Amino acid sequence: MDFNIAELCNVFNAQQGKDNNCQKHVLKLIQFLSSEDGWPICTSVLLNSNSTLPNVDALPGDQKSALFFLCCRALEENLKSDLPVRPDEAQQFATFACQWLRYFINPVDGIRKPKYFEAKAGQLITLAIIRYYPNHWSSLFDDLLGILVEATDGQLSERNKSDVVAVDLFLDILIDLDSYIISRNVQLTTEELRRSNELKDAMRESCIGSLIHTCYQLIYRFLNSCQSNACLIRKILHTIGLYASWVDLTLVANTEWITLLSRLLQLSIDNNSANAIIRCGIYLYLIGFVNKGMQVIDKLRLLTGIWEQLGSMLINDPNISNFMMNSANDTCDNLNEDQLESLSTFATLIDAMGNQLLSVYRNLYEATWINNSSNQANNQFRSESDDNSFLPIALEALEDRLNIAVRLFEHKEQQISQVVTPFLRSYLGLLKSVVNHPSENLLSPGGGRRSRNRNSSTSLDSTNPLLLNSTTSPGHLEINEIRSFFVKRLLFACIDKMKCLPIRDNQGDDDESEYEEYRHELRTLFGNITQLDQRFVLDTIHQMVRHSHHLLNSNGMEKSSFPLEHVQQIDVTLNLFYLFGEICKASKNDHFCQSFPQHETMVSIMSILCSDSFSRLPHETLQLQYFEIMVRYERYFSLVPEHLLNVMLAFVDDRGLHSSWHSVKIRCAYLINRIIKSHKKTLLPHTEEYLSRFSDLLELSLEPDSSVVNGELNGNVGFANGNTSNFGKSVKTGLGITEQGFLYEAAAQLIAAGGIQLPNSDNSNNNGEDRVGELFRVLLTPVMIQYDQFVTKYVTEQNPKVAEVRGILVKQVTDLITKTTRVFSQPKSVMTSGCEAVLIDAMHLIISELSRFPTEAASPGRQAACAGVRAFLHRMVACIVPTNESNSIGCRSTLTSDILLVALVDAVPKLVRPLQSTVACYTTANQVLDIVDAEQRWKEIRDVIPLVTQVVLRYKNQSIPFLSTCLPHLMEVIINALNESLPPNHPTLIEEKKLLRRGYLQLVQTIYQSVPDVFSQLISENIVQNLSTVLGQVQACLESDDPTGLRSGVILFLQLIQSAAHNLQFYEDFLLPHLVPFFILGPISPVFRLTDGQFILALDKISESLHVLYQKQDGLYTYLKDYFLPRQQLSPELVQSYTSALKSSLKDFQLFVRSFYAHFH
Repeated sequence: MDFNIAELCNVFNAQQGKDNNCQKHVLKLIQFLSSEDGWPICTSVLLNSNSTLPNVDALPGDQKSALFFLCCRALEENLKSDLPVRPDEAQQFATFACQWLRYFINPVDGIRKPKYFEAKAGQLITLAIIRYYPNHWSSLFDDLLGILVEATDGQLSERNKSDVVAVDLFLDILIDLDSYIISRNVQLTTEELRRSNELKDAMRESCIGSLIHTCYQLIYRFLNSCQSNACLIRKILHTIGLYASWVDLTLVANTEWITLLSRLLQLSIDNNSANAIIRCGIYLYLIGFVNKGMQVIDKLRLLTGIWEQLGSMLINDPNISNFMMNSANDTCDNLNEDQLESLSTFATLIDAMGNQLLSVYRNLYEATWINNSSNQANNQFRSESDDNSFLPIALEALEDRLNIAVRLFEHKEQQISQVVTPFLRSYLGLLKSVVNHPSENLLSPGGGRRSRNRNSSTSLDSTNPLLLNSTTSPGHLEINEIRSFFVKRLLFACIDKMKCLPIRDNQGDDDESEYEEYRHELRTLFGNITQLDQRFVLDTIHQMVRHSHHLLNSNGMEKSSFPLEHVQQIDVTLNLFYLFGEICKASKNDHFCQSFPQHETMVSIMSILCSDSFSRLPHETLQLQYFEIMVRYERYFSLVPEHLLNVMLAFVDDRGLHSSWHSVKIRCAYLINRIIKSHKKTLLPHTEEYLSRFSDLLELSLEPDSSVVNGELNGNVGFANGNTSNFGKSVKTGLGITEQGFLYEAAAQLIAAGGIQLPNSDNSNNNGEDRVGELFRVLLTPVMIQYDQFVTKYVTEQNPKVAEVRGILVKQVTDLITKTTRVFSQPKSVMTSGCEAVLIDAMHLIISELSRFPTEAASPGRQAACAGVRAFLHRMVACIVPTNESNSIGCRSTLTSDILLVALVDAVPKLVRPLQSTVACYTTANQVLDIVDAEQRWKEIRDVIPLVTQVVLRYKNQSIPFLSTCLPHLMEVIINALNESLPPNHPTLIEEKKLLRRGYLQLVQTIYQSVPDVFSQLISENIVQNLSTVLGQVQACLESDDPTGLRSGVILFLQLIQSAAHNLQFYEDFLLPHLVPFFILGPISPVFRLTDGQFILALDKISESLHVLYQKQDGLYTYLKDYFLPRQQLSPELVQSYTSALKSSLKDFQLFVRSFYAHFH
């Protein structure tokens, strides 16, 4: 590009410009400046070394920053380039880099540059290391150290900040470089890993020792002014901690460094507040090589050695010692931010040491266990020393850190307690695997069935803790009294932490998200403890429930002014009880049966929770939890049914469905359906009472939510499948139509239960059946009355967006009626004649309203509305039994299925009616296919096919009149749609047509299997032409890569061969000239992929068809051998092999055919 110097000065204005041309110009400028000719310009600008270029320091602040970052961006692009390094490039950049760093350390104007300028400079130097070191700039680190020594050569002084800037820049470069060499967050690519290893090897050989020694000297020089330079000392220690993961351990964990750390710790104790920063750096330093990979024994010696030399001084930190020695958490209320960070970093160190010690213990234990099992003295797992001698040392160190970790977990600050949870979970896992061997728990008194050494004196301090029986897995600890106490202490701490968390609200506030991860970790920890000791955990919950019950019953305590701490107590209690059931699974989800070990305690807890005190709680979230628990443990009501009526009363009054809390109301609408479904027999005598109590909630709203109408509607394809949002919400009831659907289904459950003959009833009487039908009519009549209003609102709507929503509302209202029919699909359910009559009336209404729907397939809302009608008709077919079965199941109405089939004759044409008027204009070659319209039309046809298939399979010969009327028109519509041409490269239409073709073939196959007379009627006029049409669609399946459709078509022709191949005319007119050529030549096509399992299945069916045809018509052998196969230019050997295989068994012929066609692919 033509470069103008003035453009650099105007870069800020160009960056701020919203015009795309301005942004494109900036990108072009960066592209030029990062080129071979452009990047030296950037170095001159940053150094102010060219009089023809703008003086950066003379520019305004915004212009200066914009120009600085533009040049840095260009240099960054150049350094990241994959182009080879030019001969003078590295030297040129080295000269610039050294001058630039000196410019930052000692600015000409004496004003220190902003910190983000220095950070950017450090990033560029890091990129230079990656690109040039060691091959092109071998002295890079020597040059950096030279600049550092030059800046810090004199006495460190608070007035002269150049030494501070130099150290800061030096550390920034090392930290940035470490993030590249050891990527802790992102996995490196192969090339990045190769380059990383190359850099580490070069640094180990040449400079890493000097770098670490320089850091040591810097800290030593800062000792006299450690208070003012605390942040720098921390940064140095952090840097060494990062590099400890890949440098020689003797460089960072030697006597000099340990002595220096001891001195720093002692100095920090004298001035606790100011030197918390330094202690934080020490912890970061130790974390670095605690996590360093090494041999097990070496790691153990390292961890124990560090603690022996520094452990007491680490614990003597006043912040830590005061907290560890004082059981009250308020001792740390006066800590500042730096002290809290230091304590959190100490917790991270304990967590790291604990996890490492746990890993060491597992590895040592496994080695010992394997050696003892194999009884081999020189086993490969054994070290120079006996591993048995290190086990007590590892365990003692592990559980010493564990005691510290538990105390840190008890800290009230989340940032401290959360850090040690990984170590605590891992330790519980060490115990958990032993406990899970028996069915009972080991921690509770008398709860263990596992054989134990009763004379064992194993404890946390025992030198021989490994008394395990033969069922114990390697590496797992024996649980003793002290470890049991630890688990219980951890449980109480976990509960206390939960009580400190804010109660979840149901508004989805952003403030809640920050606690979610911590809440999840606490729940996980509670789950681990529960798996260790179910009995103790449940006893603890039992005590909490009793205490909560006491709080709720306290005299003079108004619910409106309930103390927050009491609310939190009840919240945690209910949460833990619900979570207990999720963790401790019971047979058939019944925690109250005799086989569940703690069934008595469970019954006692539920008895308390079913009291009136808990059914009316002082907080929305608590009330929700109450109903969730009642449904979670609904098996309790099978044992104590008298409590069910009280709980149901809470569901239907102002505590549940009529609650002022919206979230409680809508959740109860779902939950009540579940509890009624499980206990409908118990609730049957109270059916009319419950129906009357929530009848006011069943009124539907004709208007959709304004928020939906004014918003954007996306994902309309999902509407047809029932994936609809809650578009309608009644202002009066406060429930959406989705929640009302649950209530309708719950009501239907109760009503239908009245039609089931109970075991003790003598016989069912007409009055009982009539009453069921009457209640069912009472339930659905309001919906049926409103249905016409919903359809009217939909068909008269002029706004397309609103019409789409109203179409969805019509579907949802239809779904309400559909949901009520689900109860008749359950075991032992019987649809009475009264219920049948109600559903038939509803069906006539829905089908009559169907004629009012818009007639174009792509009309707004039609897709969803028709989906609702089809779903209802599917349910009707499933519920209404065929005439020949009605007497066998005691159904009073024998004509209902005939009424249904007559109604379907009317409904199916209406569902495909729009295609009648439009099919002609789309079959002419001169018309351009409307893609959107075609997609909608084809989908409507495809969605009707499963309904027709279901009718055929359900009613078989009884469906012949229905098929005789509807099928010819439907087949014509399908064939016309399949014959429409496709626009090129339109995957949606290609897939839609593939699915339509597959559905067509499956329908034809179903008709032939279930009602062969109808199939014969379909092809009777011109058998060859009609079967050729079907065969053409099978060939199209092959061309469109649809092996499933292909297999369906082949199976159809296989069945035809089995039943009609003996007919000589059929054999000569269709099978030989049409079907046999396709069966033999089709698999040769390149799209017939023999690597696809579905195509192989289709090929096997083709082989079976030919084999059966040969058995029916032995002339096929002569036809293939003498006429057809030779004309395909096959060698006589192949012809002979093929025809000979045809005479063999079916399995042998199928194997031959697979091998035969493999030669053509």
